[in-house]
Amino acid sequence: MTCIIIDDDKTAIDVLTKHCSKIENLYVKRTFLNPKLALKFLNNNKVDFIFLDLHMPKINGYSFINLIATPQKVIITTIDRDSAYRAFEYNCIVDYIEKPYTLERVLQSLRKIEKSISLSKFGKTIHDTHKDLYVELNNKFVKIPVAGIQFIKRHLNGIEIYTTRRSYFIKSSLNKVMQKLSPSMFIRTHQSYIINLTKITNIKNGMVLINQNKIPVSRSYKNHLTSRINIFK
Repeated sequence: MTCIIIDDDKTAIDVLTKHCSKIENLYVKRTFLNPKLALKFLNNNKVDFIFLDLHMPKINGYSFINLIATPQKVIITTIDRDSAYRAFEYNCIVDYIEKPYTLERVLQSLRKIEKSISLSKFGKTIHDTHKDLYVELNNKFVKIPVAGIQFIKRHLNGIEIYTTRRSYFIKSSLNKVMQKLSPSMFIRTHQSYIINLTKITNIKNGMVLINQNKIPVSRSYKNHLTSRINIFK
């Protein structure tokens, strides 16, 4: 995703830019202290959304939105929560963040932006099964599309998430990651495994086959698995 940041406070821009640099697949095209220059930029350039400060001299955030030629998705940034009440009057405003920023709060807003973009493109409700996971790797938050997860394996010092492209090792537990996944798509088959039901290609001899990977199914989870798949006899 691409964005621009508009704020008359350079320190606030620097903090937000630093947070954004830690998020994979998010690119800050430009930052602006002057909203008039941002308007000129938007006349000739496209972005997915805007981080927009509410309190700026001459042109405040709401006035800026009214001046944009092409509607843009906006995340309002503000030092005063009470002043953000008008945000609900604008369909383009997806969320607002109160300063000072935290990385976790920025990530929360980005999830709302992604959902809003998906709704705009496809015109349908995005269910929990399509939410993405953000995991911390090498001091950056990396997005893992949930639909691409094949299975998750427990190790002694963490878990490994296997996707259609690669695997990701993180220091967490199966119980914790299961809380972030949709129970309609993911189930435990073993004390050391979680699988994506949509990725099963074969079940035989107490094993689930997912893309040539044999996943064990323990006795305690066998009945639960068979109750969740559509068996035709």
